[in-house]
Amino acid sequence: MQMKMWEKILVTSMRPLYGGRTAKISQDFRDFARGCKGLVENVPLLCIHQENVVNKIVASLEKPNSLAQEPVLDLVSQLARDLSNDFFPHFISKIFPVLVSILVPQSKTPVPANIIEKCFHTFAYCFKFCRQKLMENIDDFFGQFR
Repeated sequence: MQMKMWEKILVTSMRPLYGGRTAKISQDFRDFARGCKGLVENVPLLCIHQENVVNKIVASLEKPNSLAQEPVLDLVSQLARDLSNDFFPHFISKIFPVLVSILVPQSKTPVPANIIEKCFHTFAYCFKFCRQKLMENIDDFFGQFR
């Protein structure tokens, strides 16, 4: 079985963490990666632990001024692809609201341009991989904005 991109990214990201070469990785991302260790070793494990992984992603993205936001946003795109239709409920209930909260923060602190760009990139991939379920549930999706 060929390794999916999610596995490659997380395994590649985690390899330096556990291989002792941690100088260029933020503490926030190290904490996130440690929390995911054992849950995302392969796609079947990811499918079993998807709720837990999504909760860890959301917690990481909700941390104010986290240096892990950009790499974790990359992982969201890969998760959307790997989980496909199983990702849709997570996208609607958790991922979409946290992406909006990153783009429209409660504080007056400006959002860095690279994070804005990465959020829109993540939105694009999530919409791409959830398009079928999104079209089936378009009223429910847009109903949350009333």
